[in-house]
Amino acid sequence: MIKFKQYELNFAPIFRIFISGMSASGKTHFTYSLLQSGLFDFERVYYFHPDFHEKSPVDWTLSKPLIFESGLPSHQEILAMPHGSLLIFDDLYAEVRDSKTMDYLFRVLSSKQKLNVIVLTQRYFDKGKYSLSIRNSSNYHVLLRNSDERTNLNVGKMMGLSTDVKKATLVNSDKLYPYIFIDKTPEARVKNMCIYTDIFSQYKILIRNAMKVYIISEADFNAVFDKLDSDLAAPKNANQSTEICETEKSREGSRTNSSSSSGNSEARTSQSTRRSLGRFTRSRALERQIERVVHKYKKRSRL
Repeated sequence: MIKFKQYELNFAPIFRIFISGMSASGKTHFTYSLLQSGLFDFERVYYFHPDFHEKSPVDWTLSKPLIFESGLPSHQEILAMPHGSLLIFDDLYAEVRDSKTMDYLFRVLSSKQKLNVIVLTQRYFDKGKYSLSIRNSSNYHVLLRNSDERTNLNVGKMMGLSTDVKKATLVNSDKLYPYIFIDKTPEARVKNMCIYTDIFSQYKILIRNAMKVYIISEADFNAVFDKLDSDLAAPKNANQSTEICETEKSREGSRTNSSSSSGNSEARTSQSTRRSLGRFTRSRALERQIERVVHKYKKRSRL
């Protein structure tokens, strides 16, 4: 038997995401993956970039309209954007951090106008007039690889998530383009579901109480386990390995009856070995099932 907990894995309907990482750490690729994942809702994308780009700065294929603009939008341009729009600021953080309009966008307009925002920067603690305000107004933070290895640990300490960020760093140690996704919403705090090292795979990886936890869907959970109580479950195929072992035992016995006396001795030895291997296989199979399932979630129904 195992213990399980059921959660609704819902991300905020209005999101402001602060992405930081050194050059070539995968910021733009992460952003594209996020837009394709379906985890967040948006109606169209405004991609703001420096004016030195002569053509589209990224080659993205999205199911939603994608509009490229150079420089920062004005206050009136932001007010004219349809509800549900997503504004992405790439290579513009030096301008964003010192703009009163951008600060107002993060603090007020995003919620009131139902506008989503993603900002990319190479320095998490970059100093600017509104840097702290913009970071504090972001309900999601993404930490990629930084030239200063202490940056992500300092962010974890600042947020009171030091232990889980350290564990996430360890989990990511063998990844080419690692990231730590931090959910700062009140709901995530209450559920203790703040730190993720994988949000795009079928089984998302959550770091909770310095432990690596896999989150699986309700359908996958029910396919493997039977609920015994509100928090207890048992594997459906717990006896499958036993049946296989008994089948092998019967086959070995029939071969023993048709053998010579010396062959009988070898058959008994082989039979004993098979029984031992069967017990080991059964034990390991159950352990793997228990390791894979700790939490499950229901996908948020689309409006």
